[in-house]
Amino acid sequence: MKKFFRICKFVFALAIIISSIITVIQLIRIHDWTKGLQAFAAVTTAATFCYEEFDEVYSVSNRLVGWLLNKTVSFSVAFYTYNEDLDDQDIQRAFDNVRKKLKFNISEGRDRKIDNEGELNTVISTPQNLNIFCKISRDNIYKIKLRFQISSRGIKNSWNIAKDFRDIFLAKLSVGDDNRCDIEIDMSDAKINPFYKLTIKTIRAKDVTDFKLSADVSDSLKIVLHQYKLYATSNKTSDLEKIIKEYVPLAQVS
Repeated sequence: MKKFFRICKFVFALAIIISSIITVIQLIRIHDWTKGLQAFAAVTTAATFCYEEFDEVYSVSNRLVGWLLNKTVSFSVAFYTYNEDLDDQDIQRAFDNVRKKLKFNISEGRDRKIDNEGELNTVISTPQNLNIFCKISRDNIYKIKLRFQISSRGIKNSWNIAKDFRDIFLAKLSVGDDNRCDIEIDMSDAKINPFYKLTIKTIRAKDVTDFKLSADVSDSLKIVLHQYKLYATSNKTSDLEKIIKEYVPLAQVS
């Protein structure tokens, strides 16, 4: 019943918006500016109601704004090898195999080999000249982190590249793909807050200096939200893919 009333409210508000827009156009044509402004006020009131009342409208509106702004973001993907029998040579072979299959390049002067501490910090380039900051570290298990500095519209493509990297890397090690994987969307430079499932609508942006929201969205997926950052971890890449498709970039917390 509650859902039915919400649908009725949305349809009613949408009808007001459409009829008011038609009225505005008609009044502009006959140069009746006073009534035209009144009709326009009805449009903005109904649109504001939909934005604040319905999460779907709120999410779509902010995703559209984020897509249009297309700000620079930092996008990171990290995955792990939960197999203590692996050594540096195994990881090096897996890394070299990824480079060969995906045709990645490493510029002159950049590290190509894992050092004695089990670490590698380098920059690899895709055939499309997209630079990826790659870090491999060892602490009982190996962690492989890829970081992209891209426009917000490029997150999905970067995720696909990272998935291919991960799949080929783990396959070479004969490691299952159900190991933990993390993503982080950092929009600090753009001053935009990426949200997923949890949003803030009830406080003013000027009152927010920092915040932290965390939630277990499912048995496999955990998310943590900070100001300008979204972190998620899961052993299912499908969970993370859904976040990338559905996260909401908010230009302000309000």
